Amino acid sequence: MKHLLSLALIAAAAVITTSSASAQEAVRHHGFQFRYAGGIGYLIDDETSLGAKDGVVEGLTIENSLYFGGFVARGFAIGGAVEDHYLHRPQLSVAGRSISADPSSHLNLASVGPYLDFYPDPKGGLHLTVNGGVAVLRLMSDSVDISSNGMNLGGGVGYDWRARSSSDWNVGLLAKLSYSNVDFTVGRNTSNESVLVKSLMFSVSYH
Repeated sequence: MKHLLSLALIAAAAVITTSSASAQEAVRHHGFQFRYAGGIGYLIDDETSLGAKDGVVEGLTIENSLYFGGFVARGFAIGGAVEDHYLHRPQLSVAGRSISADPSSHLNLASVGPYLDFYPDPKGGLHLTVNGGVAVLRLMSDSVDISSNGMNLGGGVGYDWRARSSSDWNVGLLAKLSYSNVDFTVGRNTSNESVLVKSLMFSVSYH
């Protein structure tokens, strides 16, 4: 599944970057910016403690994100972003061996922080986005509820198509990579979680 998602991300990026800018001549990017993006992703969490790799937690995620900001210069928007990655019943492997997960377990990775959105052609739909900030990783099940904070950094490429020629609403695709690093403490044990999420999302935006 993770390899299929990687191929889908590559294909989406190819479609996005090769779309004709001439069809978007009427698009203008100015003033207030709002974007919702939702879709699917694949999360890979490499766990280490005392410098040794403990295991890998991975699985298919449900993605949701919100961006609120505004254009401060030609083609440049800045603002704040909230992202959420939800993984139900993650897969766990240690030393290459799969371990059955608690059926009630789920993993949630959320982040909040600033973002920058850049349209190389202010009249076109192609845009590049980067964001960073604080990440919160939470593991929950019927018997466990633990969380910890860390850092997050993400980037992606997207394309917007205007919903109507006279509207400021747009629909589009957004392919993203997000990286988070969190120290997780359970009892006396502390592990470092290095989390990579590949996402492919549909977006709705206003600008």
